[in-house]
Amino acid sequence: METSVGNNEGNSLSGRIGTLEEAVNDSNSGLAATKAIADAATTALNGKQNKIEVSGILKGDGNGNISAATPGSDFLTSQDISGKANTIDV
Repeated sequence: METSVGNNEGNSLSGRIGTLEEAVNDSNSGLAATKAIADAATTALNGKQNKIEVSGILKGDGNGNISAATPGSDFLTSQDISGKANTIDV
């Protein structure tokens, strides 16, 4: 079996190197685009609200901070209203 390197662009060594260079350049462009997207996402997320670490009913302080609301103080509990459903205080 005889193997030879052809002279046309598709089979020549220089043609294959050109294709490899194009592939590397395309890959680098893709990596640069991916990095640009990641950088844009990071920039967009800077200064955003942190994860909320409290649970239950939340209350705000008017300055962007939140905390857990206190039963009986910040909202009525079932004990606060039991027996009052059928009465009117005058």
